[in-house]
Amino acid sequence: MAINQLRLSELKHLEQCERALADAYRFHPPLPAGLAEHELLLIAKHHLEHAAMLRGRIVALGGVPNEEPDDFWLTGFDVTALLRAERASLASYHDHLTDMDSATARLVQDFVMNDHAWAMALLDPDYEPDRDGELVNVP
Repeated sequence: MAINQLRLSELKHLEQCERALADAYRFHPPLPAGLAEHELLLIAKHHLEHAAMLRGRIVALGGVPNEEPDDFWLTGFDVTALLRAERASLASYHDHLTDMDSATARLVQDFVMNDHAWAMALLDPDYEPDRDGELVNVP
């Protein structure tokens, strides 16, 4: 498989996962303890923005995004499952960062990974953003 096809395949999967994660926050069962509705909707908005950014990169690289979301990161809808999904997403981006073209990698580092870390901090007050030293622009 050519490098561009591999990149497109990875980006398509990440984009689909972002949409599924947004849906999990938008159409959640009862609110997780300690979180307000507007916080969940803001997290969902960020995930939809990530999906749009990734879709833009897919098209720029000559690909066509898949229509269906992919719930690969999701194991449920309670706070523990959402936290697990955010961790899985950060790990996925970390693992694929060097496979990405430079424009996509910059976008992921500057926006996507930071937003996932921010969501993790909302879900888990003990989470330490940038404990691995890979995030930029983390407040």
